[in-house]
Order: sequence, then C-alpha cells, then structure tokens
Amino acid sequence: MLASLVNQNQVHGSVVWDDETTDDVGMINNETTTTDLTEKEYTSLVHLVQSKAAWALGTAVKNTGEFIPWTVEGITIGDMETNALELLQNAFELSLKEEAQTAITTTAELQQKILYALGAFSRGNTLA
Repeated sequence: MLASLVNQNQVHGSVVWDDETTDDVGMINNETTTTDLTEKEYTSLVHLVQSKAAWALGTAVKNTGEFIPWTVEGITIGDMETNALELLQNAFELSLKEEAQTAITTTAELQQKILYALGAFSRGNTLA
C-alpha cells in the first residue's frame, strides 16, 4: 500500500512528526505530497509501517497455530521467490545497516518488532 502511495506521489494527508516520539502521528490537509517529507520523516514513516506489520504478523502467528506454516510458504514478489521468514530476516539485516549509518530513532522499535515476529515464527515451527 505504501509503495502504491509513493508511486502515485500523493499521500492522503501528510504525516506530522514530533521529534521526541514517533508515536505522535497526526494528519493534515490532503494537498501534501510525499515530496514534502524530509528523508528522515519518510524513513521514520516506513519504519513505523514496517514495525506495525511485523508486530501484526508475529501476533497472528503466536495466537493462531494455522498461520505457522504460512511463515515459510513461498510467495513471489516481482521476479523474486521468497517467504515471510526471509523477508523479516532481510528487513532486520537492513535495519542494522541503517542504524549504523543514520541516527533515526525508529530503527530500534523496528528491530524490536521484527525480533518479536521472528521469535513467534520460530516457536514450535519445525519448518523455520
């Protein structure tokens, strides 16, 4: 969804950040485009979306046993064959590289949520 918004170069309301916390996200007018966001704001938004997605995946797998096999079920993204477990591992590795290169505060939260999801994926999952 975020990728389609970026491709359209239009966000339905831009994001307002409070530099102290990334949880204070508010919406303003519909005229603002993604080009109005600074690189730090854009990266923080991406991290926020990714951390919420990782948390949701981890919670779903942890609470519903039927989702466990889906963590390693193959999916195709473009020309790439992968699965949810590999995507989370790649996202964690990328976050470690970003953390070393930037001072974006949302990286730690993203890493915590990814590790939570990886733990849920691995618990009792012989396929992982």
